Order: sequence, then structure tokens, then C-alpha cells
Amino acid sequence: MTSKIILITGANSGIGLASSKVLACASSSYNVLMAGRSLSRLDAALNNLKSSFSEELKGTLSTIQLDVTDDASITKAVEHITQTYGRLDVLVNNAAIGGLNIPDIRTEYSLVLETNVTGPAVVAAAFRPLLLKSANPYSVYVSSGARTLQRNAMQKTAEHAQIRNRSHGGYQVSKVALNMVAVLEARDFGDQGLKVFAMSPGFVISNLRGEDEEAKTGWGKAGNPEESGKLLLSIIMGERDKDVGCLVHKDGVFACWLLSIIVCIVLLAYGNNKISPNGASLNPWTIALGDVNTSTLIYAHTWPSTFLSNVLIANTPQILFSCLYFAFNGLLTSMCVAAEWSSSAHKRKPLRVSNNPQLAQRSNYFLSIPYRYAVPLIILSITLHWLISESLFMVGIEAWDNNMQRDSSADLIACAYTPVAILSSILVGEFMFICLVALSQERLESAMPVAGSCSLAIAAACHPRFNPNQARDMEMEDDHR
Repeated sequence: MTSKIILITGANSGIGLASSKVLACASSSYNVLMAGRSLSRLDAALNNLKSSFSEELKGTLSTIQLDVTDDASITKAVEHITQTYGRLDVLVNNAAIGGLNIPDIRTEYSLVLETNVTGPAVVAAAFRPLLLKSANPYSVYVSSGARTLQRNAMQKTAEHAQIRNRSHGGYQVSKVALNMVAVLEARDFGDQGLKVFAMSPGFVISNLRGEDEEAKTGWGKAGNPEESGKLLLSIIMGERDKDVGCLVHKDGVFACWLLSIIVCIVLLAYGNNKISPNGASLNPWTIALGDVNTSTLIYAHTWPSTFLSNVLIANTPQILFSCLYFAFNGLLTSMCVAAEWSSSAHKRKPLRVSNNPQLAQRSNYFLSIPYRYAVPLIILSITLHWLISESLFMVGIEAWDNNMQRDSSADLIACAYTPVAILSSILVGEFMFICLVALSQERLESAMPVAGSCSLAIAAACHPRFNPNQARDMEMEDDHR
């Protein structure tokens, strides 16, 4: 089996060290080179891995000195790998600094950008000839999914406040820039077979937030960095090749969606199994939508018998779906905004304003998104609300005795369900989610930095080189200089 030569910078701790372990445990064909500034720290980390996981390690682990801010160190590392292996299959630009506790903003930005942006760009350029000698080369930049213009503008959590108190934001700025480094490399060398990724490792334990234990663990909220290593492994194995040139994240959304679908199906099967009036069999799929059948009534001694309680229970799914609709609409709106923003790099487009468009300006979409998306979404939403209302509903049963006299003591207020409506709701909901996932796979038209709905970023792109006072009234294009 042909070995795969993998170089990981910043591998003496954190994500780099954890990724080295994950890769070395995954395959005997992986030859992982752990790179870092200090050979002594690298050797100590390597010895710890070998002593702690000797039975799990399958691949080869070795160390190499490489300082991403030192050209001589980079050149020496390139020469060593050239002479020893003759090629490089995977380059993982992981080395980074947080830039905390530097009082001077100029010093912080200079140090952080040199290490987190310039360093990886120089390392990638130096090793690119070796990468292009590989039959299946990968260039991976460890970035951050939270480092977009919109997300950074909106972050106001207590944890981020603690970090901001010790930093001027150099790290966040560097990761936005690093994403663009990855995009440009993918654009310029993708046609030569180089597969480039920016990787969001997730919120994991790291000393970039500080050396104290509380900061490292993200105030108790950070995950295991080996999860980031598993994401890197999936990239190297080719499982994420459809995302070449993009920022890839840890999976998780699909697992939650599948879990919710499985729970609905299990509960539906449980309910169907209970449909057997007086021991006789009954086909649940013959019950029409909204029909009241004694076999599908939900009642027991412990079941609430009041009108209000049953109304709340019956309408809880409607409330949950309404919340999901807002989340769905928000995601779809973000996709549409990103697509229109990116397309402005190729075609001039005027600004959209809330009211009173002037000259070339256009009004906002009445339904916040283009009609080709808004109309189907509204139709599906109405359909699903109706199906949910037929899936679980309140019933009131009046009791009459044999003499046709009202017996209010035997009245019953409960809920009932319809299996066909429940299954239909699951199918429609699944169809909506699949459509959203399919739309998310569409590639943006240009490499313009993602700005979301950040008005500051949008305003910065709308300053033409002539008559800037009238910029808001004109068509805009990507004009970054």
C-alpha cells in the first residue's frame, strides 16, 4: 500500500496534536510529520503519544522543525521532505496564535497576521511543488466557521466578552483573511488537481483562548479536539471532495435531523401498535384525515381532562413547527442574500432599500426572499400546518344514556391522532429539509468575501472611484482595491 505523506504545522498541542493522533490511528499507510517551532516540545508530545497509545497507533509519526514565520526554517523543511520522500500528499496549515494580552493593537495585528495569514500562505507556496507531485494532493487550512464578517459583528456572549477584554480582534480578522487565502489557492491551482479546503474545527479545547484551564476548556463548553481530527480525516479520505474550495464544518445538523425523524417514526409505530379495539385488528391507514375513532383516542387516568390542557397539547406541534419555520426561513434568506451578494462581483446591481427607492435602487423583496423560493415555501408551510392539525387534535365527546338523556358525568375531553396525517407530515417535513440541503450545495458565483447581512461590509463595497456621495443611488460591483 502506498504511504500518504501528511505534514501538520503547529502539531505540538491542541488540534494539531489531536489530529496527528487520529490520523496515525486510522491507517498504517499514513506517515504523519508533526511540525512546530520547538523540536523539544514536539518530541515530548510524540513520546507521550507513543507511550499512551502504543497499541492504537498504526501509522508512522515523526517530528520536523518548522516555524511558519521563518523563511529559513520553511526552506529547510521543504528540502528535508524533498530528499526523504520526494513529494507531499497532504499539507495541513494549523499553526496559529491567539494574540491575547498584547496591549498595543499594531503589535497584536502584526504578530497575529504574520503567523495566522502570511505564514500559512508562504508555507503553502513553498510546499506546493511537492504537493503537485502527489497523485491526490490536499491543502487544508484550519480556520474557523465563526470568523465571518456577520458572525463577528453579532457575537456578544459572556465568553467572547472575556476574550475581547484581552484582545483587539486580531485572531478573528486573521481567520477571515485565511479563508480568502484558501479560496484563492483553490481558484489558482484547483485545475492542477490540488484540492483546497478551509476547515472549521469547531469549538474545542485549545490554548489559543489562554493558558489557564478555564479558558482552554472554553469555560466548560469546549469539545474534544479529536473531533476536529476526525473531520480532517474525512477530508483526507475524500469524503468531503464535493466541498473543495469551501469552508467545511463538523457534521451534526444531519444527525439531529435524522434523530428527529426516527423519533417521529418510532412514536408513529408505537401508536399504530396500540390500535386494536376490543382485541380486533384495524388497519390504521383506513382512518380518514381528522376522523374520530375510539382506537386513536389518547386518554388514560393520568391524561389531562380539561379543555385548556388538551388544547395546549394538541397545538404544541404547531408551535414547534412555527419555530422551525422561522429557522428555515432565516437559513433560506441567508443563502439568497449570500448568492445575490456574490453575484454582484460579476454583474452590477443596485442596492435594495426598505422604502422609497431612488434612481437605480430597488425595493426589498415583499416576502424577504425571491418569489421562486417564497411561494413554494408558503405553500409547503400551509400544507404542513394543515397536516399537523389533522395529525393531533382535540376531541370532545358528549355522553348519552340508553334513554337518550344527557350524562355529563361521562363526557370525555381528550386528544386523538390520525396515522395517515402523521406520516404525511413526516414526508412533507423531510422533503422541505432535503430541498434546503440541496440549495445549500449551490456554489457561490465569485470569491467575494462572505458578508451576510452586515451593513458595514456591504457599505464598504459600495464606494465607487467616482462621485462617492451618490454611491447609494448607483449600481454596485465588487470594486475592492
